[in-house]
Amino acid sequence: MTAAALDAHVVVARSRFTVDVELEVPAGGTLAVMGPSGAGKSTLLQALAGLVRLDAGAIRLGGDLLAGGPWGVHRDPAARGISLLGQDPRLFPHLSVRENIAFGPRARG
Repeated sequence: MTAAALDAHVVVARSRFTVDVELEVPAGGTLAVMGPSGAGKSTLLQALAGLVRLDAGAIRLGGDLLAGGPWGVHRDPAARGISLLGQDPRLFPHLSVRENIAFGPRARG
């Protein structure tokens, strides 16, 4: 399966700053997000994954509008095909490593 192209203009206002980022990633490409602490990296990635709503802009994946645009679209995070894995462990302590890894695919059927 080939990855779809990502085209995004992400604008998310926070209390003390606004993340305003435009990016294009070609199909099959890789994106690295780097910057100092507090620069908005996590906010950008959360917006792409659908965990944070856009205040302006739009996110398109493979031509499909996932968020924003003139209609204020906000596709459910589970329906985006984008995953976010944070740096803090979010494991189920009662499951083994194998069971933690299998949890997502099993939950999706």
